[in-house]
Parts: sequence; structure tokens; C-alpha cells
Amino acid sequence: MGPKRRGRRPKSAGDTRAHILSAALDVFSRQGLDGTTFRQIARAADVDPALLVHYFGSKEELFFESIRARVVDQVLTVLGDARPSARIGDRVADAFLSLWDSDERRPALVALVRAGLSNERIGEQLRELFQIEIPTRVARRLGPRGVQLRVGLVASQLIGLAIARHVVRVEAIARARRGDLVSLVGPSLTRYMTGTVPT
Repeated sequence: MGPKRRGRRPKSAGDTRAHILSAALDVFSRQGLDGTTFRQIARAADVDPALLVHYFGSKEELFFESIRARVVDQVLTVLGDARPSARIGDRVADAFLSLWDSDERRPALVALVRAGLSNERIGEQLRELFQIEIPTRVARRLGPRGVQLRVGLVASQLIGLAIARHVVRVEAIARARRGDLVSLVGPSLTRYMTGTVPT
């Protein structure tokens, strides 16, 4: 009798990788980085644990990649195909806060911030994400002029806001309505993204 087949796998390597990332994000969101094992993720994805090692090498790499994929997708969805408008900052702030305010996703995002401060490899990956990958993609929408500084300023504002709201939990920010925060922060983000910056 041959080995038991494990569920229906995606057809291509790209589909398999995306399927694993989605399952991993669900598990990391529930259990955090330290509380998650490769076996748990493999079980959730219905794949052999060896595939996780093949595609990602380590749990830390898989953790970062599962969140990176969601962040980049969010950026591209918010920017869309249109040129930035006077309300682009509001759209970015609302999408970012929606992601962080989600009870389902917030634990993984908090874990990512903490890991970025304490884990050298994840910290390096975060820098590459905000210094290279996102600016490269954003440049297609905003143009290349000062794009790294623009993205860095937006990231600093939003990451600081997320830490104040969900990690340190500064009371006034933690209990504020998302719409109020968007209306206050959005214009600054629009200025960062569309105003004049030194090059």
C-alpha cells in the first residue's frame, strides 16, 4: 500500500508557496512567533514540513515572509493604478490602521515589530522592505523623485502610530476612533507622498 496522499495541493510551486504563506500567517496570528512550530504550520497548510524548509529555510524567514506578503499587497491595493490624489494619505492611514486594528492580524504584527527590534535578521529584512522593495513599487505610482525618503517618512509615522496604539498603548491614541486618527494623520502622509522633498 502506497503512502497516504495529504489533501489537495495547489498546482504550481507559486501556488504552493502562497498557500503556505497564508496558512502560516493564520497560525502566527493566533500563536505568535515563539509559540509556533513548523509542524503546526505544515498541518494547517496540509503539506509536508520539508516543503517549509525547502521554500523558507527557517521559521523566522517564514514568519517575515508571511507578513511581508500581506503588507506589500496592502500597499499596492491602496495605491491602485491611479495617480495619487489629495486624499492618498487618508487611504494609506485607513488601510494601515484597519490591518492593525484587526483582532485576527494584530498579534502577528505586534510580534513582527518586537522581533524586528530584537532579532538582527528580521530587523535587516524590515529595513530592506522599507528601503528597497516598497520604494521600488511605490516609485511606479509616485515617480522616483525622493521616493525612499517619502516611504521612510510614511513608515516612521505609521509604525510609530501602531506602536503607540497597540504596543505601548498610549491611552488617548489606543481609545481614539480610527476615523479620527485617519483625519489627523492622513494630511501629513499626503504631504510626505506628494509634496516637495529634497533629493
